[in-house]
Amino acid sequence: MAAPNSQLPAVSGNPNIVPKKEDEEEQDAFAIERERLARECKAIEEKYLKEEAVRFKKYEADMRQELIETYFSDKDIFGDKIFEETGIDGIKAARYAGTESYADPIAYLQKKEAFAKSAANTSTDILLQNLS
Repeated sequence: MAAPNSQLPAVSGNPNIVPKKEDEEEQDAFAIERERLARECKAIEEKYLKEEAVRFKKYEADMRQELIETYFSDKDIFGDKIFEETGIDGIKAARYAGTESYADPIAYLQKKEAFAKSAANTSTDILLQNLS
């Protein structure tokens, strides 16, 4: 009667126990190591994504604050007040649109200077009329 796997040597005289090949053992070791590395990579990736989400939320909050301070404040691009007077019930009045200084700063300055010159001329004319 021949052993079941007559081509492979028997272990300890028992014909039913056949030793694993070294290649299979190495493949098993590589598979275990590959699974361990995959778990580590997944854990590192999850940690990175959580940190990235926190950084993004901080960046988003900072940008929101900067936009609110810039575009929804009562100052123009040069730091001057946009609103010239406050009317009934706290309603503020402005001569120019609040975004005009951001859209075209040069034209905004020219308009502002032209108005300042005309206002100065008007006030001196009124003073001269009162003195006469």
